Amino acid sequence: MSQQRIVSKRLGNTPIGNPVWLLGLAIFVLGNAVNFIALQFAPQSLVAPLGAVSLVTNVIIAPLLNNEKIGLFDIGGIALIIAGCVIVVVFSGIVQQNFRLCVLVQLLKAKPTVLYLCVIAAAIIAIYVFLWTVERGVQRYHDEYLQLTDEHERVINSAVGVHCEIEE
Repeated sequence: MSQQRIVSKRLGNTPIGNPVWLLGLAIFVLGNAVNFIALQFAPQSLVAPLGAVSLVTNVIIAPLLNNEKIGLFDIGGIALIIAGCVIVVVFSGIVQQNFRLCVLVQLLKAKPTVLYLCVIAAAIIAIYVFLWTVERGVQRYHDEYLQLTDEHERVINSAVGVHCEIEE
């Protein structure tokens, strides 16, 4: 009996002990299972955009649970998501084709596909280099700031007459 109390006390402060969180997790798992089953009945190009409906439900339900107000941008975002889903469903030309492996390999070797993959790879590398450069700049700025702060502290302490060693 005492072990149950200890376990319930430990789980009470975690999301696992929260029934609303457990319900949300169950709905999430069920939604993904239904989405997987839907792929048997419709092509992925049609099913995938409809996954954005989960975002719409989150935007609607989260403010209700957190006692927040839905803003104008939230409503605009919901409208854009719904419009996008409708456009995809209405204008998708559903042509289901079964390709053999040799045809898929030929399509993968086609110049437009290779060009597309090269552009994507270049964009990923450029973003990585950009982020690396920004992080280096921030670190250098932070180090210079700490060095200036230490020098200012020494100047102020010497002016006041306080002598102390700064340990790092």
